[in-house]
Amino acid sequence: MSKEITETWSEFLERYPDLVFVRTKKQIYTADEIDDNIILEEDTLPLIKGKTQIIPLDETAYRRCFKMGTAMENGMWAISVCEKNKLEVRPAVIWEILKKQEEILAKTEE
Repeated sequence: MSKEITETWSEFLERYPDLVFVRTKKQIYTADEIDDNIILEEDTLPLIKGKTQIIPLDETAYRRCFKMGTAMENGMWAISVCEKNKLEVRPAVIWEILKKQEEILAKTEE
């Protein structure tokens, strides 16, 4: 049986129960920076200290992606790309996928 592709909220919550994508005002390098730079959106899941794995998405780096959806929506889309391409779901890969999407969106604006 091949690996499933995460496409819905329920699939995401089942497969990645402790993962949350958050929108941030700038690139975050340490956990201490989250509180001052997080932008809560309507679908931001609860953040539980010591349990939740947070993947910050910098709104200045992915401004075109954020026109298309929230941090959670962009993150879930990036996870589906990882799964389809058999890539590991980790922050650096997610950021690279969104960077490439940002470049594609920039070209469509030209």
